[in-house]
Amino acid sequence: MSDFDVSNDGSPADASEVTRPVGRGSAAHGSVSATVGADGRLVELRIEPGPHIRTSSAEASLTALSAHVVVAVNAALDDLDATLRVASGDVGDRLLGDLGRVAEDFERALNQVAGDLAHAERRLRY
Repeated sequence: MSDFDVSNDGSPADASEVTRPVGRGSAAHGSVSATVGADGRLVELRIEPGPHIRTSSAEASLTALSAHVVVAVNAALDDLDATLRVASGDVGDRLLGDLGRVAEDFERALNQVAGDLAHAERRLRY
């Protein structure tokens, strides 16, 4: 573990502590890696000094490092999203489909009630 490995509570990061679904991403050929938890919070950030994050000036190096961190964290979030979709069996998509069918059934029922009321009104007039 390098001097730059830190978990979200400031303690040294330990991947074995993560038991819930996580997302992992990396950038700069693996020199920067991130892990996010199921709640979307950053669990771990690793930065390994190497040629992929060094530039000619300290300011440029920090700018490049910041960009790599953003890429790694976004990749970890994308990985978490994919992991949760697979684990849930796309429950959200199924729920949206069910909701659509309920809405259609409800609209049909309202139309039927409106038709029945119009029919009853016509009968009462004659």
